[in-house]
Amino acid sequence: MNQTALLALLTAVVGTIIYHLAQRQVLPDASPALVLCVAYLVGAAICGVLMLTIFPLRGGIRAQLGGSVIGIGLAVVLIEAGFLWMYRSGWTLATGALVVNVLATIALAAIGAIVFGERLSWTMAAGALLCVAGLAVMSYR
Repeated sequence: MNQTALLALLTAVVGTIIYHLAQRQVLPDASPALVLCVAYLVGAAICGVLMLTIFPLRGGIRAQLGGSVIGIGLAVVLIEAGFLWMYRSGWTLATGALVVNVLATIALAAIGAIVFGERLSWTMAAGALLCVAGLAVMSYR
């Protein structure tokens, strides 16, 4: 794995940890819409600084945006609202993110194979089954 790929992975891991810890600490009576609105304003400010420093715009803004940006915006709201709702309804840090990620990964593997022609191997299928088995073991009381 090259340095850029490793840095990207570590960034995603650290961001995910901060995200779930922060989501778990949202005040129980706070309006989800207000929480998400303020979170997006903070995120927009950070992105503005990044555009001025690390990731400067090259060319026009319209040339860099496609329809997928709308899908990303919808996904971000659904993910954040879903986790906020999950934690408020009793899910724990130990299980909430794991269940979501296992189910999403299995769905994405199928979508990748069907829509994008990505190859599914027997080892990937076995890994998915092990993850589902792990969820069953974690859920056993």
